[in-house]
Amino acid sequence: MFSTDSSKAWLAGRLTECIVTYKGEVVYVTGVRDGENVPRVFAMTIEGVHIEEEHTDPAWNFRPFPLGYLNDKRTCSYVARIPRRRWKQGLAEGSVMVAGEDRVVRQKLFSSALVDCFMNKYPTFKKVRTSLAAMKPGGSRAFSREFALLSTDAQIELHHRGVKVGWVAGNDIRLGGKFSYLKESLAELGVAT
Repeated sequence: MFSTDSSKAWLAGRLTECIVTYKGEVVYVTGVRDGENVPRVFAMTIEGVHIEEEHTDPAWNFRPFPLGYLNDKRTCSYVARIPRRRWKQGLAEGSVMVAGEDRVVRQKLFSSALVDCFMNKYPTFKKVRTSLAAMKPGGSRAFSREFALLSTDAQIELHHRGVKVGWVAGNDIRLGGKFSYLKESLAELGVAT
């Protein structure tokens, strides 16, 4: 993606404090330093493993990756890119937003929840529904990048990309009238509507 004659200062400005992938794994870029021939990128995995490789290594992927719901311990948050040009490459605090929050907390971005989102690793609809039944109202869990359930005092709501679109009725989902177009997406996830 970057040429071999890219300067260290230019690369550092584009990559430092950004989230990208290396060998298919989510990493946080901590800096760029001089190498023998070309600058080297320093990064860290979620497990704390340090990586130091030339920026020209084809295992680096500086392209954006899909975002969506991030499951925390008791709740989930919908994370999306902000539609504006940025000089940073990859994900950075200023390039994404969390639905319902004024700013992105760095801990939310570089977390095991983001890795699960990148790997598209979510519990099933049935597991989420069962876990919410055992929680106090206010809990929420995602069962895909685009769909989540939120427990309220009155019912369990279905949310799509941060917007309420329906509710749970027994083992099925009831969609609001204008959201019937989501039936196919839910069916692909094995959820009956």
